[in-house]
Amino acid sequence: MNYSKKTNGLISCKGYVRDANRSKPMSVSHSLTDISQVIAKKEKELHDIHDVRCAKLELLVRERDSLLLESSKRFEKLREDFEYNLSLISARDEEITRLEKDVQSKQLSYDDCYAENRSLSIRIEVMERNEAESIRKMEQDKLHHKVS
Repeated sequence: MNYSKKTNGLISCKGYVRDANRSKPMSVSHSLTDISQVIAKKEKELHDIHDVRCAKLELLVRERDSLLLESSKRFEKLREDFEYNLSLISARDEEITRLEKDVQSKQLSYDDCYAENRSLSIRIEVMERNEAESIRKMEQDKLHHKVS
């Protein structure tokens, strides 16, 4: 191998690997150990990153589950309140229907009483006229009897 190749700060040349920061060459076995250590270090970093990411995701899942539970409880409370309000409206509607029937009944009763009152008033007026006419006739008859 007559060429040089630089990789991750290491330079490979004629069977020897040299650290770019060092002036003296390293043996291949020594460089493989260093590479293995670097790989192990990178794998550990990746595992650590993965663990942190998993922990964040688990936290997000717990927060989501908490929000879902809270939302479900609020929804259930709203549903119960809605059903209660619906029962109140139903009871109110039944009461309104009963009262409307009562008002109709009272109106019919009032109309009957008003018609009877009007009829009686007319009869009283007729009777008063008849009485007045009778009194007038009696006075005329009295006058007529006195004159004769």
